[in-house]
Amino acid sequence: MTFQQILQRVAELYPHGEQASTIINHINSGQDELSPYFGKVVMDSSVLTVADQETYSFPSGLNDCSEIKLLEIGTSDTPTDSFDYVQYRFHELEKGRPNGNVFYQMYDSSGNKTFGIYPVPETANYPIRITYLKQLTYATISTLTSSPDFDSRYHDLLVYYACYMICSSGASPDGVQADAFYQKFKDGLNELWKLKSNKLIDAPVKRRDNATWYR
Repeated sequence: MTFQQILQRVAELYPHGEQASTIINHINSGQDELSPYFGKVVMDSSVLTVADQETYSFPSGLNDCSEIKLLEIGTSDTPTDSFDYVQYRFHELEKGRPNGNVFYQMYDSSGNKTFGIYPVPETANYPIRITYLKQLTYATISTLTSSPDFDSRYHDLLVYYACYMICSSGASPDGVQADAFYQKFKDGLNELWKLKSNKLIDAPVKRRDNATWYR
């Protein structure tokens, strides 16, 4: 389905008077929920260290430290392999003073999310290599003819989520319908979770393609 068809499907399942922009926001919230199952893992090295600078802006496509799977900093300005990187772990500042090589969530003066590094880099132009889960592409008013960038068999989940959000909001929320739509969405998530779990379990078996290994 295209995003336009998803909007139409929402109106068919639950007639409403909401603006298209509101429904698009609901659809994008649903995509945030689905990103752990369909988002793509990417590696970015566009951010470079600045001497004596603690905080950095996220590269395009990354919005929060929770999306980071691995953060490493090169030991030179032209690292050649993985051995030329130092790994950093995530640290919650609320739990106290940083210890060891860590990165953490911070905010700039405008309230935008950034990330901090400790110890503060002493040398400039060393690549900060970030492996992260790229979120699904948001829908906008100008991109309604495009389709969500994940398996079309699960596009209906965005319909159910948007309907759930509509039912849950307003002066008189429709609790019964909201629960029904959310259950449909949750059932889809459970199916995705099972599929993902089975792939993780089966992966080692599939690599054992030498019959002698079974003896």
